Amino acid sequence: MATAVLPDGYTVRPPVPADSRAIFALVSAYNTAVIGSADCTLADITNGIVDPAFGNGWRARRPVPQDRA
Repeated sequence: MATAVLPDGYTVRPPVPADSRAIFALVSAYNTAVIGSADCTLADITNGIVDPAFGNGWRARRPVPQDRA
């Protein structure tokens, strides 16, 4: 298995239910652009995150600029 190297200051962690809205916005915007509509709901995303069978999901976060912290 390869190990990813993140740029300085970036962090990664498993998603939590509080991330659902942001993940849904990203997924639905992508799917709308590609296939013309979102193919899941916010509840689908949230339920997927809390499902023990979810697996290896990861959320990466870029550093917050010092002037915006």
